[in-house]
Amino acid sequence: MEKLISLRLNQNMLKEMDSLSKDNFFSNRSEFIKDSLRKSVDYYKTKKALLTAKSNYGKGRREGIKELSTNEFEKIRENAFIESAKSKKLL
Repeated sequence: MEKLISLRLNQNMLKEMDSLSKDNFFSNRSEFIKDSLRKSVDYYKTKKALLTAKSNYGKGRREGIKELSTNEFEKIRENAFIESAKSKKLL
């Protein structure tokens, strides 16, 4: 279910959105805003997941579980970015 919202933007932002729409990146301002919001949500979800992984890094040793090596951790992080990029159709 979609809801209508209102927001105020300065003239420069409106000019930028219109310019991108003219270049056929977006069909209208609403599409620009929706795309921007989707990307922002994805960015913060990824950031949250990385912060969670970082805060959990090393906890295993304290709890008697095998700790990840730096290489293992980096491989997991790389795979997460690849999967995220694939889901966004960037790869």
